[in-house]
Parts: sequence; structure tokens; C-alpha cells
Amino acid sequence: MTIARTSAPPRCGDLPALNLYGHTIAIQHGLEQVARELLVTSAAYREFLDRADGVLCVAAATFGIAAPRLRADRTDPGQLAHPLREAELAVAATARSRQDLLAAAAVVAVELAAVRLDLTVWEARRGQQATQLMARALRRCRTATSVDEMAEMIPGTTADLGYDRVLFSSVDRGRWIPRTACTRTDPQEAAMIVAAGHAPACRRVDGLLEEEVVRTKSTILVRDVQGNPRVHAALVAVTGSHSYAAAPVLFCRRVVGLLHVDRNVEYGTMGEFDRDLIALLAEGLGLALERLAVLADMAAVHAVVADQSAALVDVLGRLGHEPVPGRPRVRRGGAGAGRRRARLPAR
Repeated sequence: MTIARTSAPPRCGDLPALNLYGHTIAIQHGLEQVARELLVTSAAYREFLDRADGVLCVAAATFGIAAPRLRADRTDPGQLAHPLREAELAVAATARSRQDLLAAAAVVAVELAAVRLDLTVWEARRGQQATQLMARALRRCRTATSVDEMAEMIPGTTADLGYDRVLFSSVDRGRWIPRTACTRTDPQEAAMIVAAGHAPACRRVDGLLEEEVVRTKSTILVRDVQGNPRVHAALVAVTGSHSYAAAPVLFCRRVVGLLHVDRNVEYGTMGEFDRDLIALLAEGLGLALERLAVLADMAAVHAVVADQSAALVDVLGRLGHEPVPGRPRVRRGGAGAGRRRARLPAR
């Protein structure tokens, strides 16, 4: 896994109080093991997709129905259920009018039903795994003790949900400022993504798809990346993305960050499930940021109280009192007795 951070904030005006930049780093951790894991999961999905595509092709050739071709890295699981169901209905309708195709229709119908069942089981397993991974990711983010530390762990934590490329950026008065990135396969790509995000430096979101994210505070799913005039051309040139999801990170109802996620490692593209998952994660990150702010405020209040207490003890010491831990000691007789002795004698 590779993580990159910007070396310094670009000169584009005052940044908000949340400083989300650090030193340039590149960390490669278990790259060969990660690559093997990705190969296993993506191969399983490719095998399932090939089977579904084969059944649809047989249905199209035998019954003359329209069926889409399924392509790895282009078809997400959410796009499979509809064509499979449409094929089942078309095969049943054709069989009713063609008695000579009854036997073939029965075979194809069984195969289509089996593929749909496999898809349902796979989606249920994916949902269960996503719940567990999300809980672990949010627990990890809550361990951060500063905004910089949290910004550094966000890309890697997001990638652990099952994604290849992640970019975390800050937003300052409409300016899109890439901060940290993570790639699971290419050791050099993370640094290239961050660098490309600064071309031009401090680019505004105006006119880009990200403008909608900032304006509506909602997550978007972009499937037509290549050739889209509203994407960040420099970033797309580096990643070669065909689809991605972008979610806002909110702090006190204000968009302070953008989370870009590209390519689910299991099926090579992004779908509605991924969009919703990233939206949930971004919401959790915003709550974690607010938690850090509350902790910082509490620490500041504690420091002020401690300073004032120390100053009070020092003053009392100068006046001759003997301070004790926690509070000053009052002279014997009490403060009232001292005031009585200080009164002028009666005439």
C-alpha cells in the first residue's frame, strides 16, 4: 500500500483552521500480499461475471432477445439484476409462442435463476463484510489525536474497505486542495495523484462535478469519466479512471474535505453500493473531526483553568499564605476576623 502527502500547503490564501497537510511520504506495506489478495477477489468476480455473460449470450442467440454484454471493470453488480430479470421474462414469453423451444427455455431459465441466486448471495455477503469493515474503519479514525494524523490515515482506512485508489482533499472557500492519497497496487501512483491534483494549484471546484458535491453536500457517482469535460483532467490523465465516487466531509455543517474513491478491487468499477458506502464513511469522518474539535476545546479549557489556578496559588504565596494542593490555606481566625481588626476605632 502506498500513501502520499503534500509537502506544504500551496500559496492560495489563508487556509481554514483545519490544517490537512504534512510531509511527503511513500509507504509500501505488504504490496505483494495485497496484490495476491486482489487477484483472488477479482478473479472470483470475473468468473461469476463470465458465467452470467455466457448465460445471457445463450439466451440472446437462442431466443433472439436483446441482452447486454457484461464486461469486467465496466459492470458493477448493481447493474446485473435488471438484465437477468428481463432475460427471464423474455425467454418465458418466447417459449409460450414457440413450442419447439420449450426444452431450451427450461434449461436457460434454470441457468438464469441460478445466476440471480448467486448474485443475491454475493450481494448479501458483500453487505455483511462492508458492515464489519466500516465499523473497523470508524474505530480506527477515532484513535486519531489530531487533524493531521486523521488526514494521514483516511486514504489507507478507506482503501481497506476494498478500493484501489483513494484521494483525500481539503476544501477552502471553493478551492480544491489535494492532501493525501493511497494506492494499493502502484508504488508511485499515490504521489503522482497528489501532484496532479495541484495542476493548476488551488483549482476551484466551479464548473467541475465536485461543485455539486460542495453545493448540495451530497455524494456523487460518476460513471462516464473518460471524455467528461467536468472532471479534473490532470487527475484522470494519471488514474485513467472510468468511474469514481466523491463524497463531502462536513465539519459543523460546512464542507471542509472531499473523499474520492476509484475502482472497487473486486469488480474493477464503482456502483451505487460503493457510492452509499463512501457517503456513510464520509459522514463518520465528519463526526470524528467534530470529536477532535471538542477534545481540543476541552484541553484548552483545562489548560486555562490550570494556568489560572497556578497564578492564584502564586499570588497567595506572595501574600504570605501557605498554599496547599488544590486550594489556598486561610489564616487562623478567618477572613472576617482580619477585616474586624482593620476597622477604625470608634470616637
